[in-house]
Amino acid sequence: MKSRFIALAMLLGSLSAVLHAQTVPPTPIVVAQPLAPRSGSADYQRDFALGAKVYFDHVNLAGGIRGRRIVHRLVDTADAPARRLLAERPDVLFGIVGDATIDAVARDPAVRAGRLPLFATIGYAPAAGDGAIALRPSLDDEIVAMLAQLQQFGIASFALLHGNDLPGATIAQIEQRATGLGIGIAVRQVLLNRSANQPEAIQAVFARRPQAVLAIADTLGVANFFREYRKRDPGAFLATSSQADIRTLTEVMGQQAARGLIVSQVVPSPNAPSEIAREHRRLMARYADEPASPATLEGFIAARVLVTALNGASEITPTALRRALSASGKLRLGGFALDFERPSRPSDFVELSVVTRDGKLLR
Repeated sequence: MKSRFIALAMLLGSLSAVLHAQTVPPTPIVVAQPLAPRSGSADYQRDFALGAKVYFDHVNLAGGIRGRRIVHRLVDTADAPARRLLAERPDVLFGIVGDATIDAVARDPAVRAGRLPLFATIGYAPAAGDGAIALRPSLDDEIVAMLAQLQQFGIASFALLHGNDLPGATIAQIEQRATGLGIGIAVRQVLLNRSANQPEAIQAVFARRPQAVLAIADTLGVANFFREYRKRDPGAFLATSSQADIRTLTEVMGQQAARGLIVSQVVPSPNAPSEIAREHRRLMARYADEPASPATLEGFIAARVLVTALNGASEITPTALRRALSASGKLRLGGFALDFERPSRPSDFVELSVVTRDGKLLR
């Protein structure tokens, strides 16, 4: 009789465990993304995050990653970015913008110890360590495209404006590329964030009368500088990189001053007829009801790639995600290709856009 009671107890315990497993949902996958609302790149970060969230919402509605929901958390990281991100107990750190922030998070001992991936980092220089996984082209790819365009315009000299966080090696590389194309740098000037030294920078550049100005810095700093510089030299060619937010540039500069501005882009036009752009517009209308932008499409693509990696990975670590992406080889996302067999970054896609008189982008 006693043995029957023991067997019954064991059976009831097993049933209880099964029922408990059926009622407790799988743990979610926490994707933490920094957002600095007072920074010059706040609008870009917001759009990137919105595009990513739209795709994560779509995946969750379809059942998530093997039953696990993706929880996308935006974290104000104005100071102590690693500490604030880690407070969310993340599985993935996503869409970190800026070389200094990427480097600080990548070097953090707790991030390293937890083997946390830094996925879809948005910076110019390679990040420290092996935790960062960049998807977008390098700054060198963008610079080559912009300088080649200036050369086609017959530009012989340009001014280079850059933030004080742009690495010296990157600046030297830009100078080397320009020299190779026969374009001289008339003046090189640091542009501090939020244009703290704008009057001095404008005077230094205008004194040399360059035919073009290439600015790689904080979006607000670039927009404010270009707005004021247009008043001094209305005919100069103005160009900036993909990390500048188009909406902020046109709003701060004004449509008339922004007209003709050259902006490099690292994803196709969000209004293109390609499959990836159409899918993005459809899901933006369904989940966000906001217009698509280059930054929302970039975030959308980054989220799609992350989901692909998560579906193929045995665990959530940089090594496992890289292995899953490498196994996919050339990933084609509705006409947009990423080659994970490349030794550096999987994409070298760069297009140049020109801001039209009504503030739109023309490619």
